[in-house]
Amino acid sequence: HKVMIWDDHRNRCIGELSFRQRVLSVRLRRDRVAVALATRVYVYRFSDLALLDQVNTVANPKGLLALSHAPESTVLACPSIARGHVRVELYSQRKSTLVAAHDSHLAQIALTPDGSFLATASRKGTLVRVFDARTGDRTHELRRGAEQATITCLAFSPKRRYLAACSDKGTVHVFHLEHNPKPAANPPA
Repeated sequence: HKVMIWDDHRNRCIGELSFRQRVLSVRLRRDRVAVALATRVYVYRFSDLALLDQVNTVANPKGLLALSHAPESTVLACPSIARGHVRVELYSQRKSTLVAAHDSHLAQIALTPDGSFLATASRKGTLVRVFDARTGDRTHELRRGAEQATITCLAFSPKRRYLAACSDKGTVHVFHLEHNPKPAANPPA
């Protein structure tokens, strides 16, 4: 029910946040702290822990939450209030995007370091999808396998050329994104 921010150099707690519910996950960057609870995400300013935003979510038992790291853009991604959808908060642009990622519940989400792309996996675990975080347009659809699996982690490489997907099958799939674009709906003749 608490988040404690620890300064290793000073060897002491420099901030504390208390909640009425269990904290499911926390993401930090130099200027923000994001905390996921069962049906809500809170965003705080790191310097004084002032509350900046609250985002309602669908039931989020895994505490799914992603926060960009690059200083030039602050982007948060979390489940929206609809199953299989992701809400992307583009704080630097003062804009929100709703991404209809999957028909079933989300299993994992990840952002590129600059927050420009979002990766998602559903509980089925057969497909990983990549979206433009600003527009919500799907850019890639990647098949992890035909058999259901639990995707335990998604991670982009620093320059977003690769996306790794780990599963409970004991495998790590690494996808090269530059050569796997989503096929065009109507290919040119």
